[in-house]
Amino acid sequence: MYIPEEGIGIRIEDDYWMGKKGCISLSENLPKTAQEIEALVQQQFEDDSLDRDDDDDDDIIDFSDLRATEH
Repeated sequence: MYIPEEGIGIRIEDDYWMGKKGCISLSENLPKTAQEIEALVQQQFEDDSLDRDDDDDDDIIDFSDLRATEH
């Protein structure tokens, strides 16, 4: 993905795990377009601002709702 107006490029790859039941995509539900990534980050900041306490200084984005899917 390249964002010319920002002068940045990002390489996004899919990750798979080969299990006994077949191929499992580890990244299928992760955002891949600039719009999807921006929406996820914006939502995280909105959620974080609602429950931020004074001694919470981490800036970690929570991807726990994005589960791997089996193919």
